[in-house]
Amino acid sequence: MLELTLGISVLGLVFAFLFARFARPFARMVGGLVAFVMLFAVSSAFASEKDLILPDLASVRFMGIPGNQLLMVGLLVCFLGLAFGLVILNQLKNITVHRAMREK
Repeated sequence: MLELTLGISVLGLVFAFLFARFARPFARMVGGLVAFVMLFAVSSAFASEKDLILPDLASVRFMGIPGNQLLMVGLLVCFLGLAFGLVILNQLKNITVHRAMREK
């Protein structure tokens, strides 16, 4: 149902854009209004985040690894990526550059 709703929304936005792009100014205003309404009309079909039921991560297993441990490993990978990015940024800042390329 979600894919169908998104497909209808995207199709409506495409038609509204094409209508607004190749029509006269009044028709452009109408096409823009249709696109704006289509953008917000679909959001009412979704459930909110408070309706989500999350399982206990310790009870879920993925390839033999408990879900909470897998989450912690993922967070560790994210922090290692952040540290790597900061080290590379620091190294790039300290590289000597040609005087013609220097910022003034």
